[in-house]
Order: sequence, then structure tokens, then C-alpha cells
Amino acid sequence: MALGPMLARRRELAVKQEAVNGTAETLLHDGTESKFRIYDAKFVTEIGIFERITQRFTLSRLTHLVTMKPARIQFKIELRRSAGAGVEDEWGKLLTACGMFLTTVAVTNNKYTPFKSLTDQNAKALTMWLYIDSVRLGIAGAMGNVKFMGKVGEPMFMEFDFVGRFLGIVEDALNVVTHEAGAVEAFQGVALVYGTGAGASVIASSVELNMNNDVQLRDSVSQAEGIHSAIITARRPELVIDPELQWDTAGSEQDFYSQLSNGTAIAVTFRKGALATTTVDFNCPNAQVTSISDDERKGMQVAGITMALNASTDALGDDEVTVTKT
Repeated sequence: MALGPMLARRRELAVKQEAVNGTAETLLHDGTESKFRIYDAKFVTEIGIFERITQRFTLSRLTHLVTMKPARIQFKIELRRSAGAGVEDEWGKLLTACGMFLTTVAVTNNKYTPFKSLTDQNAKALTMWLYIDSVRLGIAGAMGNVKFMGKVGEPMFMEFDFVGRFLGIVEDALNVVTHEAGAVEAFQGVALVYGTGAGASVIASSVELNMNNDVQLRDSVSQAEGIHSAIITARRPELVIDPELQWDTAGSEQDFYSQLSNGTAIAVTFRKGALATTTVDFNCPNAQVTSISDDERKGMQVAGITMALNASTDALGDDEVTVTKT
């Protein structure tokens, strides 16, 4: 049979939590692990190459040595509620592999907060396979980073970047998939509150919350690929927003530049979703402006604000970001 081209849009993502971090799980290959409606999915190999430049009679190089075998799976999905309050959503396993600790109150809420160590209950790595038309490429022991992105005119997205141990490429047909449920809404009608007082209702076109996880690979001589699994060793969460600069003679506007200069702590919250079945709340109790860019939007002056998300108090921690589905 003649070969034919593979179609780039024919992609699915299969994900399974590992019972033991670094031990690859066997997929069922029946579509039950491929619930996500993915955008911009990429498989990125980062295979290590040792260049053998020896000292000998010639300047020619010797055959390179293939060494460590990490790879990445990058994609984004819509932030939709695929389950009721107090029930974990399909994307919950992705967040826990990005350093978010899940606390569930049955029939009430799901709350995700940053975890402090891999001994936390939900710090589970993932086995992941990206199906590309008639083949699949996989990684095991995968952990990663998540970025929440909301912009006027688009649904709210979660953008993921996972790294793990390369499992190879396998010929395998795409599954017939029943995707996650849940309504999709534009990132509009958002309850965005910046600080307190009359100026708390800022006018912004986008909000971006990046956990900025520092994800490292655990080197292992026992693994043929040289890698046991990935681990999150640090985080530097940031919030980026683009509010209009406004001036009010009564002094009720937000003075972003003084907040930057004075190191002022600002509480920022926003709620995605207009219906009880679609809302997800984000709470950043101690956001600090670290930079402001001089921007414009449609001819209007805009402050491109980057904020460090810090612990709520010096005595506490692991509470700089809370994502809650009620």
C-alpha cells in the first residue's frame, strides 16, 4: 500500500496518573483516558547527544552518543467544568501534576492550592501519550507547569508544559473519544477585583496567571533513558494584567506606579463563568507589582502590569494562589 501524509489536526491526548511516580502506566486504548479537547498540541524531544571529539590524527568527529532521553508534551485546553461541585474534573489530574494540592468537600467544592512537597496527597506524576494520526508518542513520570489565560473574545484556557521520560513512538490508531462535558463561555462578564475601594473595578482585556514551576528531571543510572521522573522543586507564580490607566480628580483611581514604588500588597480575585455550573474562582491574597510596561490598546493608555504572587503572610505559605470550583 502506498504511503500517505499524516494530518496534523488528527490528534488526541491520553493521560493516566501513575500509582508510583516514574513507573509508566498501561493505557486502556479505549478512549477513556483521552477526554481533553486539546489545542496547539506539540511533542518536543530533548534527547541528549554527547559529541565525541577525541584527540587523534584527524579532525573528523566520531559517531555521537545518544544519552538522556527526556521529552515534552505541550498543549492547552479550555477551562470548563466537566463535573459538579465537589467532584474532580477531568483536568484535575493535570493540575495535581503541576504542583496543585486538591482539597475536596463533597457536593460543595474543589479547591486547588500549591503544594509544599511531593509527600502531599495528590503529587502524582503522569503517563501521557500524544496520538498523532496513526502513531503515538509518550512520556512517563511527567510533571509540569500550568498557565491560566483569559482574554476577551476567547474562552479561558489552561496552557500546559509537561516533561518526562521518553517512552518512544508506537503505531496506533486514534480512538473514538467521548470528550469532557461542560459548557464553554467567552472570558467575559468576569468579576475582576483589584485591591479595594472605588478603583477596584479596573478595566482590563486579559488576565494571565502563570505558576512558573521549576520542573527538574531526576537523573537515574538505573533507567535506560537516564531519567527516573520529573519533580517540581520551586515556583515563582506571577499574574499579568493590562488595565486602562485612568485619572480621577477625586483620587479614586488605582495608582499602579506608587504601588510598584512602595511595594504595596494587593489582593486580586477574579471569577470565570457567569452561571453557577460554570464558575471557577481565582484568589491571590498578596499580589505585588514588580514591573509596569508603558502600553496602549486601541489608542488608550494601558499599564502592562506583572505581579509576584506571594504568601498571604510571612507566617503562612502555600496559599499564594487558590483555584476553587463551587
